Amino acid sequence: MQAVLGQSSGAVGGVLVWMGLLVGLTIAGGVVMIAVRKRALSRDQQSIDTGGLMDSLKAARDAGDLSEEDFRAARLRLLGLDQPDATGTLRSPPPAGAARAPSTADFRSDRQAKPGYDLTGDPLPPNASDDQPPA
Repeated sequence: MQAVLGQSSGAVGGVLVWMGLLVGLTIAGGVVMIAVRKRALSRDQQSIDTGGLMDSLKAARDAGDLSEEDFRAARLRLLGLDQPDATGTLRSPPPAGAARAPSTADFRSDRQAKPGYDLTGDPLPPNASDDQPPA
């Protein structure tokens, strides 16, 4: 009888150890997820702050508090274009009017096109079914 009780208490102890380990891993995973989320959100906030700083620079330039040369240097520094790349040359900003990567503003769901036109205002291509008479 003592042997049976000794084995069952050992099994209970093993189960408790594994349960404690699982609870600890769950808590550690939650802490890691919170840290990753915080870091991702701080990057989003940093990009929002960059836009506000750019507006401040433009306002200072327009008010005459900042020369055009200082404005360009600050803008490049803010955009990270004043840092040399792997070859040692400074990256240059894209030329005015160059194609840019689409932003989230380009994908707003409240935009609607006129019938027969796409969102850029260009006419839609004709359908092959338009040439066929209705059956």
